[in-house]
Amino acid sequence: MATDLPGILIVDDNEDNRYTLQLMLESDGHERITCAAGGNEAIALIKKEKFSLVLLDLMMPDLNGNEVLRATKSDPDQRDIPVVMISADTDADKVSQCIELGADDYLPKPFNPTILRARIGAALRRHSLRALESEYLGKLENEKRHCENLLRNILPAEIATRLRNGESNIADHFDDATVIFADVVGFGKITARMKAYEIVACLNQLFSEFDRLAEDAGIEKIKTVGDNYMAVAGVPTPRSNHVRMAAKFALDAIAATGRLRSRLPAPFPIRVGLHSGPCHGRGHRHAPVRLRRLGRYRQHRRAPRGGRSAQSRARVRDDGERAGHRLQLRWSTQDRHQGRPRAGGIFRKLSPLMMSHIFWSPSVADDHSREEGTPMSDMRRREFIVLLGGAAAAWPLAVRARQSSDGGPLIGILSPLSAGTATRNIEGFRAGLRELGYFEGRNVTLELRFAEGMPERMPALATELVGLKPDVIVAAPETSLLAVRNVTRTIPTLTIWLQDPVASGAVESIARPGGHVTGTWIAGDDALVGKRLELIKEAVPTIARIGVLVSPTEVQDSVIMRLLSAPAHALGLTVTIITVRDAAGIGAAFAAAARDNVHALFVSQSPFFNTHRVEIAAQAARARLPAIYGFREFADAGGLMSYGPSLPDVYRRFATLVDKILKGASPADLPVEVPTRFTLIINLRAAKAIDLTIPESFLLRADEVIE
Repeated sequence: MATDLPGILIVDDNEDNRYTLQLMLESDGHERITCAAGGNEAIALIKKEKFSLVLLDLMMPDLNGNEVLRATKSDPDQRDIPVVMISADTDADKVSQCIELGADDYLPKPFNPTILRARIGAALRRHSLRALESEYLGKLENEKRHCENLLRNILPAEIATRLRNGESNIADHFDDATVIFADVVGFGKITARMKAYEIVACLNQLFSEFDRLAEDAGIEKIKTVGDNYMAVAGVPTPRSNHVRMAAKFALDAIAATGRLRSRLPAPFPIRVGLHSGPCHGRGHRHAPVRLRRLGRYRQHRRAPRGGRSAQSRARVRDDGERAGHRLQLRWSTQDRHQGRPRAGGIFRKLSPLMMSHIFWSPSVADDHSREEGTPMSDMRRREFIVLLGGAAAAWPLAVRARQSSDGGPLIGILSPLSAGTATRNIEGFRAGLRELGYFEGRNVTLELRFAEGMPERMPALATELVGLKPDVIVAAPETSLLAVRNVTRTIPTLTIWLQDPVASGAVESIARPGGHVTGTWIAGDDALVGKRLELIKEAVPTIARIGVLVSPTEVQDSVIMRLLSAPAHALGLTVTIITVRDAAGIGAAFAAAARDNVHALFVSQSPFFNTHRVEIAAQAARARLPAIYGFREFADAGGLMSYGPSLPDVYRRFATLVDKILKGASPADLPVEVPTRFTLIINLRAAKAIDLTIPESFLLRADEVIE
């Protein structure tokens, strides 16, 4: 991630404007500021230097701002630079044209210092987030390539392709195939006096040669564990000559071991077993979970004296003789060291690398049983050790929790929602506390107050909560914060802002809020409102009039109404504002939507609508209106789609801020956080209920589809 200070380019033909903007930016702590007096000079500077933001005047004599904007956005190396247009002309068509050309924002002259700082701060944050996103996508691409390589190493190419194409469980029957198993004779004695790195080096040389031979022979390898090597011929691509291929590989492997003897510190004699017959090729996405308990179980079966084994011996011998070799075949039915039946050593162990792709031969693996008298299998023992290690790691936290005899610090939570509606948020907060070593009732105490969707209860609940003298208060969203601030201006408080906290005057700056309040600006920037409009328009391209459900008692809803104007105009949408004062007015609101011929709904994020989300989603379904919401809880409740951050994740992050405050940090110095992940959730059941067909291309963009 880049560590350079963000560079800002001011482009304006008026020297006074350039000087005024430069002074304002310098007073806000921006150091790398460059000025250009015209469009041509600006384009030359943008090509020469790296900028994190361009403030671009619209009207200039040599090259106007739109031409500079078009040239910048058409260059792949420069198109991600945020551009904020500045002009005294506030004509809606010109503003719309700038937005369509790729401008991130539009600032009217003369400048309002508060709005200017907020818009510039938002643009710089967007640029920073885009850089982080590019870096993250690059890492994802590298991880994807790494996973692809790993998948190709573990699975046959055909099986890997089928899994990538969406098949989750693969179970193919093959009428005839040959399984090859090789191991080192007397491996324990040979390696008893060798160092670990020497053993690994020897096996790497040996099995790398086997891999090459397998690839040349066209057989599939099932990698190794310890000194065991396993492969199969005739799977997943059936081969009529699979026995001949396996026999050739076996002879070549023995010959290769002889050639390697001079390069190894000790002789590594190998034995190779072949088994021919019908088998199943299995591969599935969740095999590591499903098959783990089989990982160390030995499988035994008394080899039959006739039937399939006799046929296998004859076929291997015949093919070997046709290939010009005489094979000496030995099929043992007893483990001479332990006196127990075994299947020729073929499936003595299942390799961990075989968990993703298992070739199972019924004539070998059927009727298997665990070894008798084993007090604890290797897998059980490993699970026990992991469990014991986890208990040991948790021990210090448990001891520390028990040492708090007075219940620990007191955290107050004030929410305008009902207890049921806020459950997921509170559980997210509790989970975050537990991750940091705070356990409710042992070393921390929570006092919860819910207004049950009735704003008039907030002042009394805030007074009651402050009277308990908590160490920290979580008052989210802003309606809760306003109630708390009317009672105290000293207790550290966390909140959620739905509007820009700097522009609204709630904090001094994002980096240093000042005062006793910090928290999360849940929108991240004002463009989120326009993004939701864009998504509903893309999902339902035919809509022309959109109804916006707002509550007149919610402060942030007045901001949403202002922010909707420009993006709605750019998308060709007519906006109809529909106010809902209380729960009794929800039905009347939908009647108004029908009367005004509204084609879709945009529902505010305010707590009122969150509290009544089930009823609102049901009313939208009855009215056959597609709607977009701000939180996934609406989609879970039957709403069509949502786009926004996760509220439980925001509350989980609150636990980290609480931890810092309890350890001495001041809210004034804790930066306001911005969500870095916004998810699109689509409810296909809701779409079906209103006979809506969502384009396939749009479904592919969703982070989650509720079927």
